[in-house]
Amino acid sequence: MDSKLWTQMDEDDVQRLLAAERKDDLLLSVLTIEGATQEEISTTRRQIRAWGKRVKMLLDKESELSNAEAMRTILVDHLDFHGERSDYYHPQNSFLTIVMERRKGLPISLSLIWICVAQEADIVIKGVGMPGHFLIAVEESDGIVYVDPFDRGTPLNAEDCRALMNELFQHTREWKSEYLNTVTTEEILER
Repeated sequence: MDSKLWTQMDEDDVQRLLAAERKDDLLLSVLTIEGATQEEISTTRRQIRAWGKRVKMLLDKESELSNAEAMRTILVDHLDFHGERSDYYHPQNSFLTIVMERRKGLPISLSLIWICVAQEADIVIKGVGMPGHFLIAVEESDGIVYVDPFDRGTPLNAEDCRALMNELFQHTREWKSEYLNTVTTEEILER
């Protein structure tokens, strides 16, 4: 049996990942790490674009809605994205293609969907790598709103984030305001 440790397919995947990172293409980077096929990548991109278009249309129609409210309306109220609480550590909660299909996953997986849909809707959303629970920061006309996609898009202020972290770590970790700093695509991929 001729088994190779490194195949041409492995090399192609690495080259695709490096190209995606150079372009700051979060979606392609994540799907490449996941091992998605070209067909799955195309299907996922189409779906993300369609959802982004729905968010943009809603914002155009309902001008009083905030960006976070429009995103929540489409992704939570209409599509039912939410956190997987009953089997949190199951690997399927980390695979974007499966999370999109099941409509439930981990905080970081759901946040990735929000970030990618927002890009299609011309909304600025950044990842927030708070210890223990990944969040997002949504840019609004009057500042930043933190949102927890795992908790059905619940809006949070800095004190809410602190309370969430204290609950997760049972008050054993000191709060630092820099926990709410946004993270780069590379930092998201590392996490």
